[in-house]
Amino acid sequence: VEGALRARSQKHFYLETQTAYAVPDEGRMLIYSSTQAPQAVQEVVARVLGTPMNTIQVKMRRAGGAFGAKATRNLPHAAAAAVAAKVLGRPVRLTLDRATDMQLTGGRHAMEAEYAVAYDPTTGLLEAVTCQIWLNGGFCADLSFTPCHDLASNLEQAYFIPHLDASIEVLRTNLPTSTAMRGPGVVQASFIME
Repeated sequence: VEGALRARSQKHFYLETQTAYAVPDEGRMLIYSSTQAPQAVQEVVARVLGTPMNTIQVKMRRAGGAFGAKATRNLPHAAAAAVAAKVLGRPVRLTLDRATDMQLTGGRHAMEAEYAVAYDPTTGLLEAVTCQIWLNGGFCADLSFTPCHDLASNLEQAYFIPHLDASIEVLRTNLPTSTAMRGPGVVQASFIME
């Protein structure tokens, strides 16, 4: 059996849009960020400001509910708020409105796949599966390695497939970057196998 399939991207829709509040203080910067990765915020803001990481303090009230969208997609906004705060010498808050947030924040990787399946007609058991899978990564890699790894790890699903061969490639396109999203790669693997 041979075939091809396509799955479109799925957008994040968390309650709080991407937001950052930067407060300069005597050569240091305090960032309040809606993030799942405070260390990444610290690293990026330090790099953008050209200061050591120990001059950047990141605070977050809670993590959760964004299912991956606040792992890296918040970094440009935290960096922009920090640069503005440094230049202006006063606190700066940057909060995206919903429409802008939806345009800028990528979602689940859209996917296309071609497959061939061999099975034993007497038992109905799968004998071999080969797949070529392409993921739309958007304009940069972001966290595309995660869905690739998880897709490959979960492709077999609940089946025992004695001969499984899969090729997964992330493509750079002119779209907003795709990013981690609840069960990255696992959703695509389930779709392919079922």
